[in-house]
Amino acid sequence: MRRAACIIFGAHQQLLPCVILDMSDGGARLSFANPLTTLPHNVTLVLFKDRSVQRDCEVVWVDRTQLGVKFASGWYGALRSQSPAPVTRAKSGT
Repeated sequence: MRRAACIIFGAHQQLLPCVILDMSDGGARLSFANPLTTLPHNVTLVLFKDRSVQRDCEVVWVDRTQLGVKFASGWYGALRSQSPAPVTRAKSGT
């Protein structure tokens, strides 16, 4: 899987572009263009720039340009009261 996404964190909620390399029901491995310096323990994974599909995450590990996260919430919309359509995965081998 290679899917463009972003993470947000901190008070300013700025988008930091990344690529989702792997994703499971429990977490994801993300890749960034530049080495990561300091990140908080909690970040939000954002699938679309309009922030319509998000998921809260806990940082599990960091290795220069990659980040491992554990999902801490289900998928939700830009406003927590919005519940987005389910994210579907394509079946492989068909």
